Amino acid sequence: MKRDDLARLSEICLRIASIADRNGESGEFELCDELGLGYLALSGYLRAGVKAIIDIQNDLANARADREYARISEQSMREFIVDIFGDEEPETLNDEYKKRIRDFVVELLKEMEGDEA
Repeated sequence: MKRDDLARLSEICLRIASIADRNGESGEFELCDELGLGYLALSGYLRAGVKAIIDIQNDLANARADREYARISEQSMREFIVDIFGDEEPETLNDEYKKRIRDFVVELLKEMEGDEA
């Protein structure tokens, strides 16, 4: 379903909800009878459905943004690893080298904290 289709569906649902509210109390809105709903229930369900569409679209937009952020972060980290180690796969380093690197980073962070004080 296209985004325009969802927007049009939402508009129609909101218009029907307004019509139900306007004409429902007087009993002039036959659709309520055919659906077996009161006019307030009908308009409430329609508005809740529109809100659900908006929430889903928002969730999709957030998921796409999170995916892009993760992609950029991964690319940045890979570039950093290549810059530091000259290799994209640091797993090729043995455990002794990894320990020495960790120890060096700990010492470097301590020095950096001392410089800030």
